[in-house]
Amino acid sequence: MGCGALAIKGMRPLRMARFIQQELAMILLTHTRNPLLQEVVVTHVKMSPDLHLATVYYRVMGNTPVEIYQEALDGARKFLEHTLGPSLRLPFLPELIFVFDEKLEEALRLDRLFERIERESEDAE
Repeated sequence: MGCGALAIKGMRPLRMARFIQQELAMILLTHTRNPLLQEVVVTHVKMSPDLHLATVYYRVMGNTPVEIYQEALDGARKFLEHTLGPSLRLPFLPELIFVFDEKLEEALRLDRLFERIERESEDAE
């Protein structure tokens, strides 16, 4: 298998991840009865190379603790997998794993840290 074939093979998980992200966003908004799930924003999805596992990263728009959203997503996992399944056109249902996307909090924390360091260096001068 040449390098080109490996690159093409690697594209399928990326395409499937993008598709699942779009479909899940629509399902969460239109097919769920739990209002908490309608506040979930899917930020990105990572697929395993064999497409059997989809790690779904999410953020929330509400003020409820993240643990409550995580419980709601975990509780709705089978429903979401089965609702998503027919549109995937795969002979199996990928397992969905939900993970809160902490990148924004980390970026804000680093930003505050840099601002504090800058203030302290200005005060020291």
